[in-house]
Amino acid sequence: MKDFDVDTIEAALDFMRFKPDSIVGKEFSLLKFATKYNIPKLLENCSINANKLEVTKTNVIEFIQTAYDYNLEKLKQKCLKFLAEKKKEIDIAESKLPYNILIDLINVL
Repeated sequence: MKDFDVDTIEAALDFMRFKPDSIVGKEFSLLKFATKYNIPKLLENCSINANKLEVTKTNVIEFIQTAYDYNLEKLKQKCLKFLAEKKKEIDIAESKLPYNILIDLINVL
């Protein structure tokens, strides 16, 4: 478990102790944790919560990469739409997004 910080491990344990609010704000680190240790219910709940997150100019790059990594379709679409709408305000070239994301973004434009 050296790959995860104490907060992530505690949040995962709290979730398994029937404290569903323990995952709020830690969805992305817990997605990685749930995937590594094959905890389907935690993965499902983190995915649901992640799809509800508010996308902003400061988090859209991180969010879209995570959405693609964990196949979070609603978050993917929300981020692609946001990037398309804010294309003049966000330096997409500087973001170093993978080609598959850039191709999807071009298709949205």
